[in-house]
Amino acid sequence: MKNRLISVFKKPLLWLGVILVFLFYNIHFRNQVNLRSFITSDAEGYFAYLPAFFLHDDPSYAKTMAAKQSYHQEKLTFWYPIKTKNGKTINKCFPGVAVMQAPSFLATTAFLKQIGKPTTGYSNAYLIAALLTAFLFLLVGIHYLTKSLQINYSKREAWIAFLAIFFGTNLFFSTLNYPIFSHIHTFFLYALLLYQFLLLKNNLETKRLIYIGILIGLIALVRPTNLIIVAFLLFFFDSWKEFVSFLKFVFLTKKLHFLKFFLPFFSVLSIWFLMNWWQTGHFVYWSYQGEGFNFTHPRILESWFSYHIGIFVHHPVLLVAILGLYFLFKENKFKFFVWIIYFFVLSWLVSSWWCWDYESSFGHRGFSEHFIIFIYPLLILIKQSSFKKTIYTCLIICVSYTGMRFYQRVTQIFNHQRFTSETYWKSFFDFDNSVTDKYVNLVHPLPFGHVKTSTTLASYPKEFKFDENTEFGLNGTFNFPKNTKENRFFVTVEFEKKMTGNDWKDIFLVVFSQNKKDSSQFYFALPIYEYYKEATHNDWKKITCYEEVAVYLSPKDNVLVYLWNQKKKRFSIRNMKIKIDEYTTK
Repeated sequence: MKNRLISVFKKPLLWLGVILVFLFYNIHFRNQVNLRSFITSDAEGYFAYLPAFFLHDDPSYAKTMAAKQSYHQEKLTFWYPIKTKNGKTINKCFPGVAVMQAPSFLATTAFLKQIGKPTTGYSNAYLIAALLTAFLFLLVGIHYLTKSLQINYSKREAWIAFLAIFFGTNLFFSTLNYPIFSHIHTFFLYALLLYQFLLLKNNLETKRLIYIGILIGLIALVRPTNLIIVAFLLFFFDSWKEFVSFLKFVFLTKKLHFLKFFLPFFSVLSIWFLMNWWQTGHFVYWSYQGEGFNFTHPRILESWFSYHIGIFVHHPVLLVAILGLYFLFKENKFKFFVWIIYFFVLSWLVSSWWCWDYESSFGHRGFSEHFIIFIYPLLILIKQSSFKKTIYTCLIICVSYTGMRFYQRVTQIFNHQRFTSETYWKSFFDFDNSVTDKYVNLVHPLPFGHVKTSTTLASYPKEFKFDENTEFGLNGTFNFPKNTKENRFFVTVEFEKKMTGNDWKDIFLVVFSQNKKDSSQFYFALPIYEYYKEATHNDWKKITCYEEVAVYLSPKDNVLVYLWNQKKKRFSIRNMKIKIDEYTTK
């Protein structure tokens, strides 16, 4: 019994789970954060399927939004239920995460009914169940990923490589800050797929084909572009000839093995078609209205090397990992070219999305679950290099760097990453969180499509002085034209500012829009405060601010842009111009 207990405490997964729980608690629950913060942004769309389908049978999402609003007890903006051309409502997000969360959601509903509690879908019980489910997916995924790595490498090598990539990239940040996003769920599916495929490759068991069909179906259901991971399976063959022989053996035998893969795959994928029909009356509907890919203008180099969001700049552990490609090339050129081509195609796909930085706040989250492919060259580097101590030292430095950035992010030294070269280096070793979000960047990616109309809302060339008697000023109003469905609107504001008081904190550029018909709102307050390089007294500083108005989700009547002097400070503005561009895909 004693030896068994000791062996349990020697398991790396146990200690990793303890560390993650400790970090999660101290970041989110130490100050009694409201659990509702986890069901926002993308998570709002993923989760909304569950109460809408299972509790309300409500394809309009009206009852679901009312339930969430009642729980929050405040006015909310709902981003993900959007109107179609025929007046129906569709959830913008794909239903894969909801499918994976469904068992715990239904179990929670049954438990609450049993004890006589209301089943709203958004009470703490549901949110805790969702968090625990996501955390379980993470740990199971880690277990099977490291288990698959140990097929060809030692346990020590597998865990060192995994932990370096996990803590050296935003994989762990996504775990702690975005538990109900798709990243953890996709990581789990990737890990199981790689494990099941390696078992299938070594021993053809028909049940493996069934498992793989289900897993690939779920991967497509979470996000269709994630199907690219299937191409990475070529990495586990020594040659193209071996891969073709494997496919022939699996799919061209008389035992109809291919049906054992395709039937589970299409059965799972059919959920997407059925959910589309339930919502819109159509089996296929593109829910990302006004969004799309710029395949001819990908931002690959920016995604790799920019201070803005580049993965090799913000996750230097990846630079160490790719050194292993040298040994991979010497060992097996087929595997080398598979890895290189896969990574390039992945980068092209991710960086072709119109919002190429994915509004990330800690590393490029578009790559999050895909970072596991860097484990393989890192493993080869660890195994074959004669400079292991140097490699381990570099890994420790890289992980420590990510730890520094992680601390800065969770303490809000920076909240919206999007660094420039100046803010990147200026923020190094800055642990002073007395001023939050001091490295704010006012740049937003341009919307998808091309400019249809450009309207100047206001122009104020003369100096305008704010003081203790002036809270609002310098406004511009835009009335939306009719038939703007699927069009997007982008506000640009340029001005010069001069401080005559103490500082620029608590001074905002506000973009506000409200639909009088359904009371839906868009509100965004952008700070015009740049802590480290503010103009001194009597010096003018030029500022350019960009922001998109999310009007395409629910057409608004108008948009109001103005400056908000929240603390009624003294400063001056001149040469202010406000314009709004309408983007269309037609």
